[in-house]
Amino acid sequence: MLTPQDAMHVLNEHLRLDTYPVGVAFVNGESEFPPKTRTVSYWGLKMSICQIISLARKWDMLIGARPEDINCASAQLAFGWFKVAKGKSQEEVVVEFLKNMQYVKDEGTAKRTLEYLPWIREGWVNEKRGVLIGSLNKWTFGEPEVVLIYGNTSQIARLVQARVYMKGGVVKSEAQVGLTCAMEILGPKLKGEVSFVIPGRGERQLGMAGNEEMVFVLPWAEMPDLVEGVKRTQEAGSRYPVPQYLFFRPMYLPPIEKLRSQLQPNVQKEEKEAKEPGVDAELLKKAEKLFGEGYYCSQVTAILLQEKLGIGSDEALKALAAFSGGVGRDGGNCGALNASLVMIGLALGKGKEGKEDPRMAKYIRKVYDRFANEISEAPGSVYCRDIAGVNWWNAAEAREFLSDPLRISQCRRMIARTVAMVSEVFEEIKAERSKKETES
Repeated sequence: MLTPQDAMHVLNEHLRLDTYPVGVAFVNGESEFPPKTRTVSYWGLKMSICQIISLARKWDMLIGARPEDINCASAQLAFGWFKVAKGKSQEEVVVEFLKNMQYVKDEGTAKRTLEYLPWIREGWVNEKRGVLIGSLNKWTFGEPEVVLIYGNTSQIARLVQARVYMKGGVVKSEAQVGLTCAMEILGPKLKGEVSFVIPGRGERQLGMAGNEEMVFVLPWAEMPDLVEGVKRTQEAGSRYPVPQYLFFRPMYLPPIEKLRSQLQPNVQKEEKEAKEPGVDAELLKKAEKLFGEGYYCSQVTAILLQEKLGIGSDEALKALAAFSGGVGRDGGNCGALNASLVMIGLALGKGKEGKEDPRMAKYIRKVYDRFANEISEAPGSVYCRDIAGVNWWNAAEAREFLSDPLRISQCRRMIARTVAMVSEVFEEIKAERSKKETES
């Protein structure tokens, strides 16, 4: 069974909340306050509900309040602890209050607002003469009736995502200038609704809700599904903070571009590249020569692999011209990877005769994963658009890339490392084949 503390730990782990989630429950009176509950009267003050919420979530406290501890008249009325004295109806008094507070411009707009707050328009009698408001970390009174989770827009969006993932539909939001403490607590309690609320003027002034904060509210009965939804969407790849896409080549001001055009490496590029781990100087020289002869990255890789492995054909080499810079230069798989996978296919795939080697899928995956994790200079990505940072369909970008020796040297390094890696994989293939022949 999910406990308030379990729920809090999951939310904090995945959402990194700035303040504690808050539980709310109405009780029969002070006699039902659990041990170690801090009462409002302890401070010798009378407070607003939004102040108590803020103390609970920011100071990690469990606080008990009685109707007489609350000095916010609108909350006393909304929470059913007080009623309007004789002479006027409750609706008339509240309409006048909304107008005097400048929440609305006139009587008509006040009445339309009250349509969404039936508990204050019509009045209700709350027989529970106390309320517990506390962080889920300190909650000791069974299960809360309502939970309030404060966060920024991205954190609230993750909660909305978790709710929709588990339940479908939409999560509605509510907002007005005041009385948001009632919307946050009574909406879930009396109507069983899950929503997110934009704190109003009073909660920001008295409860000191941050300018960027919103609050996700729900009955406790909905909490197990929400927690499960947070965990499942995390497993599916959703994160907070939201990871930002950073694999692109930034645009610089003309002075920076001019400065870059006036620079050159401190050492000869062949010497620098040869000193890098996993880079074969001879392969680098051959790659540079082949690039100079007009071959694309996929073809350069294929030629070097043909020399090492003794497989391939001129037709395959020509076909690989369409697989540089992705497929048809769409920025997809790096041409060096495409050529490597073609070599695996030539060695293990099915032609017009014979059968596919059952190991082909395993070695395709091995080459793909090693390229992504060991060779790519955009770690984890195999896409040319991420590695080279160029749109090959944009002629100006392509020319700029091809005229930049530093960026071209990156491709040569990757080709050299790729050829070495694929050669190792083919050694594994040969060793496995030899072992199988010996055993048979």
